[in-house]
Amino acid sequence: MMTGGEYFRAADTESLARIYTQIDKLEKTKIEEKGYRQYEPLFGYFVIAALLLCSIEIILVNTLFLKIP
Repeated sequence: MMTGGEYFRAADTESLARIYTQIDKLEKTKIEEKGYRQYEPLFGYFVIAALLLCSIEIILVNTLFLKIP
């Protein structure tokens, strides 16, 4: 083999367990784990503000700023 790769074939659960044990014994490389941030969506505040402004506009157009044809 040029790359040193191995092929594992599991015919039953016992052979699969042996394969996992063999793979677990192989060289392990440490991987630097990057953290993550959990973001909280804030669009709800804008939706509430937009609905409030639309409600005020509808009320004012039908009362104070009523257009008479």
